[in-house]
Amino acid sequence: LNKAREYFEKALMFGNREAAYSLGNLYFYGKGVEKNYKIARDYYLISSEHLIRNSLNKLGIIYENGLGVKKNLHIAKEYYELACENGYYSALIKLAYFYQNGEFFKFSVLIL
Repeated sequence: LNKAREYFEKALMFGNREAAYSLGNLYFYGKGVEKNYKIARDYYLISSEHLIRNSLNKLGIIYENGLGVKKNLHIAKEYYELACENGYYSALIKLAYFYQNGEFFKFSVLIL
């Protein structure tokens, strides 16, 4: 896995933002490196700048669960919405659960 990380890092240096998503996964899951959600989030942020939908979804997961960051459902919701807008339709389920569980009822009423 060290060789994989090395190649992902080289690809990122050459501007491949999908490599940032892959590096994020190494740290998110602790594959070949110590699990570190903050570093994973940083890599996901790099690839999310290019609207890589998997990274947008992972950022939603990070903020929904407070993994290496302060839990923030509103930020999670924004990332899930961006993931959906960019073709990651599984994030629709996350959004549906938020509304089903009343997480955003007050927020929705304020917007209306």
